[in-house]
Amino acid sequence: MFLRDLPQIKKPANLISGTGTAEELLSGYFQAAKHGLTIELVKAYCKEKRAIFLIDGLDEIEPEFRKIVVESLATLRTDYHCNKMVLSGRLHGIDAAVNNQFGEKRVEINPLNLNQVELFIDKWCKFDRELQAKGKTSSMMCSEIKEHQNVEELITTPLMLTAACVLYHYDKKLPEQRADLYEKVISNLIHKRFSNPNEVLRFLMELAYEVHTAKQGKLGKDFDASKIGFDKALALRVMETIFGREKDETKTQHELRLINEFDKIEQNCGLLRLEGGQYRFWHLTFQEFLMARKIAMFERDHAKVINEKYWDNDWFKEMIELFIGHLSNTANAIAVGIVEDKLRSHDSSPFRNWRLACNCLLDIHPDMRDSKVVKLAQECLCSIFEQKLEQDSKILTEAGEILGLLGDPRDLKKFVLIEGGEYDLEGLGKVDISPFEICKYPVTNQWYKEFVDAKGYEKPEYWSPHGQKWLEQQQEKFPRYWHERKWKCPNSPVVGISWYEAYAFCNWLTKDDRYIYRLPTEQEWQVVASGIERRVYPWDNGWDKLRCNNWEIGLQKTSPVGIFKKGDTPEGISDVVGNVWEWTDSWYDKAEMRVLRGGSWGSGDYDYQCTSRNHGVPFGRRSDVGFRCARTLKL
Repeated sequence: MFLRDLPQIKKPANLISGTGTAEELLSGYFQAAKHGLTIELVKAYCKEKRAIFLIDGLDEIEPEFRKIVVESLATLRTDYHCNKMVLSGRLHGIDAAVNNQFGEKRVEINPLNLNQVELFIDKWCKFDRELQAKGKTSSMMCSEIKEHQNVEELITTPLMLTAACVLYHYDKKLPEQRADLYEKVISNLIHKRFSNPNEVLRFLMELAYEVHTAKQGKLGKDFDASKIGFDKALALRVMETIFGREKDETKTQHELRLINEFDKIEQNCGLLRLEGGQYRFWHLTFQEFLMARKIAMFERDHAKVINEKYWDNDWFKEMIELFIGHLSNTANAIAVGIVEDKLRSHDSSPFRNWRLACNCLLDIHPDMRDSKVVKLAQECLCSIFEQKLEQDSKILTEAGEILGLLGDPRDLKKFVLIEGGEYDLEGLGKVDISPFEICKYPVTNQWYKEFVDAKGYEKPEYWSPHGQKWLEQQQEKFPRYWHERKWKCPNSPVVGISWYEAYAFCNWLTKDDRYIYRLPTEQEWQVVASGIERRVYPWDNGWDKLRCNNWEIGLQKTSPVGIFKKGDTPEGISDVVGNVWEWTDSWYDKAEMRVLRGGSWGSGDYDYQCTSRNHGVPFGRRSDVGFRCARTLKL
């Protein structure tokens, strides 16, 4: 039962609380809904203690009417005890009347988790016959949502997830560009719910601008951006500039109309919520996008406004990126020009201007990016970690990830020659090593994607006998975390990869090449890490947490390869320790476990020493394990 439909029903005269009122309201609701239910049938089920009432929309009726409805339903529940009654609504609809009657069992609904999102999408796709006809499946949509850079805040509520599904229905994919995604979601919500969508959108833009600019001076160490809000008085002041007084309308009538208009917008637009006595946008990014849209629409000199008012203030960082993305759809030359000017300006550590400009470039659709500006951005980003400064690891990681998303120009398939000879390896003794080449970097997502695209999972000739059996049982077609954005940066190491998959990748590389590709033995790996000098760490004998991706720096995920330049070996091998444990070709014990070397983003400090060993079952697919290739010439 949807309480918002009750005002459409003829109410009894002199409405008072009680069972009779509840029955009359239910009867009227059933008649209006025309779904076959009658009050007599419901009462019969109630007497048998077999009824459950699901009543939604406590926040969508006036407080006085809500009090009568709630008290009447409570009386009905008492008269027909042992039947279940569930009332729901947003927080500002759960007032004293509701708590007095039903507050003994109150719960708050959490945001949707990923499993619930997948279940929702699966049911949506089964219902959407047009999507089925186009060959689109729920797994395809789930994969796209997991991979999408900007969709996370759109899938935490059923309303927003529905909006995303509607976009998928019409476009058969989610917009790649962030500003376009928000534009379409907001437009879809407003145009389907209001008869005056242009006025509503203008109000939301002006409101977002007022709220966001009002908060810029309140940044502090305890400031929580997700909690910024506004009161109704501010909203009404903004609304007054858009919904002016009509002819012959008194001031009081105008004020009442503004209140009613705001209540309607707040309840139906899907972008606002009331919490703790304050209204706020459902997600800060909606507020930032709407402000960006206002500036793009109503300011004349875009570059001047952005540079003079907003660029140097971190509070407006996301707004600037969304502004550039939105502006690029209507005035691309201006948007690209703003980015180019910042990239050509001098910048120094922490390279804020370059990083912000490159993030802005990401918000421009790939087809609309100027190739010269992209090349300039790549050069700026590479220089950030090539300078080997004592740089914050999060800054290095951000620069590396932007580079991966723009297109990493470095040769991430480069191999380095390791001289052969006798090596005295701590813990392994003296060994004779034949000359071989080792990849400068762990295998990245973008390189492994070539194997996936080549249908490597479908070709048994690449797989070991045990690997073929594992593949037949598991029916895998991707690494474990292939569709999860956290692990999907193109120039970060591929993870969620078993020893079998690493072995198959090497065989795939070998097929049409003059080299034999393989996993290094653990002896070869230690030669690469410690060298003839028997280094404790790949760089020298002293631990330094800033030289690799490790637990202490707190990234808690993989990082783009090669960004910790000060951690390279003297031969120029990157990420030998940290970032990911690396599979080797050696057995750990009794031919059950394979040796892992190098430590990872989640390891303790001992694991980064060149002698540290670990192990894993060959079918293991952990988020902290990847691999690196070795090679020798075919005879």
